[in-house]
Amino acid sequence: MLAPDKAQHVLRIYADRVEAALEAFKQGDADIAFAALKRMNEAYHNFRVVEAASLEEGRDPLASPEMQELWHRISKAQIELNQAMESAKKQSTELITRISDARRKVASFRSGSTLYNRFEKSV
Repeated sequence: MLAPDKAQHVLRIYADRVEAALEAFKQGDADIAFAALKRMNEAYHNFRVVEAASLEEGRDPLASPEMQELWHRISKAQIELNQAMESAKKQSTELITRISDARRKVASFRSGSTLYNRFEKSV
């Protein structure tokens, strides 16, 4: 038998991890952000396990007003997190494009000969 506050505790952990992932994305630290996303996913699965056990006992863990408020907070944070992830994706795509263009420009000045390259011949 689960304690009634177990679901709230687990959901609060999930909310904290969603907000930690959001903050990491806002700061632009990808390594911390992806680690936070992994921990967030683990916390979500923990909540689902506790929720299923509570439902088997005949209790709805999301029925209380405190849980509804917490779930609403998570929903808002997840919307912001999705926007931050899209922004990070866009920035990464732009960076990859710039790097690819720079590499293409550098590679166009290389020739098969190690003695001379096309740039030196044209100067």
